Amino acid sequence: MVRTLISAATAAGRYLRNNPGELGRAALGALGLRFGLPLAALRWAADTLGNNPAVTDIVIEAVPPGLRVGGSLTLMDTGVQASAVIYIDAIRLSGEEAVMDIRLEQIEVVPTSPRKTQLSALLKTGALDLSRPGDLLANLPGIPPLIRDAEGNRFTIDLMCLPQLKANASIRDALALVTSVVTLRAIETDAHHLDVVLGLLPRGYAEAQHQVQKNVVRLALARGLLPATS
Repeated sequence: MVRTLISAATAAGRYLRNNPGELGRAALGALGLRFGLPLAALRWAADTLGNNPAVTDIVIEAVPPGLRVGGSLTLMDTGVQASAVIYIDAIRLSGEEAVMDIRLEQIEVVPTSPRKTQLSALLKTGALDLSRPGDLLANLPGIPPLIRDAEGNRFTIDLMCLPQLKANASIRDALALVTSVVTLRAIETDAHHLDVVLGLLPRGYAEAQHQVQKNVVRLALARGLLPATS
């Protein structure tokens, strides 16, 4: 862990020396509640921290406002080079939902091994429609509970549909409190960065005040700082 942190700090220092404008960009972005992570950092993390031998030749590049992600892997005994451009069209966070609407474009899965398999035959002949992965996922058994909807090339993912989160009132209350004050508005890219865009008071000052008061009182009751009749 220490060695990894030192390596990360060294890489970050080297990147800032070679790109001094990053500090100014970060300062200006903070004023607009936009925080950018250089794609070079993501590539470094994938190359340095990635420990999954099943995926190699990882590709991470901007297709503004989306992100192209790809790599070489084995599917159904078939070596393939797979990639897709990921767009996050909408984000909705509250105490009841933690939703991302995701769209996939430019999906490519190309066989890389000479071995003939059922999957390579489907890919080479074009019999497998890669443009609508949501339809395929929606009709598979055992679809994960966090995937609330899948159709065409679009997926709706709701983390609050996970049983361990759905049944945890403390997490829901904490999320309701935090997202009434500050929320995640967008995740998008420019040519060299992955930007996280925040927003203040998304549901207005009154809702933020209500959530703060409710949770402060609840915490005080839990700790015995207020009588139960308060």
